[in-house]
Amino acid sequence: MTTQFIGVGLILVASVFAAYGALSLKRGSEALKKGFISLIRDGNFLVGVLFYGVSTVFYLSGLRFGDLSMLYPVSSTSYIWVSFLSVRHLNEKMNNYKWAAIVFILLGVSLIGLSGR
Repeated sequence: MTTQFIGVGLILVASVFAAYGALSLKRGSEALKKGFISLIRDGNFLVGVLFYGVSTVFYLSGLRFGDLSMLYPVSSTSYIWVSFLSVRHLNEKMNNYKWAAIVFILLGVSLIGLSGR
């Protein structure tokens, strides 16, 4: 099966939703200090679960349009989105190793994409 561009696009959208889900779950994790019931009532936790659910729908839709070996690595771009969101919304810091890791992720995904041609 050849991988279609729409499949890559759907997986990219899924990875963005997954990154926002991770951000929301991180924010919601503070509620866990008060107990499990507080966690499942926390708005950030619920938004995180919702984002992961939406991500799964896009991910499953994308898988219909290509080879898993081509599409699965694209989902690793969620690490990139999480890094950017963490800097912006959680005031986390990026160092040279993290920037290098992002470059390697992009390089790896690009090489896999080129290998399918």
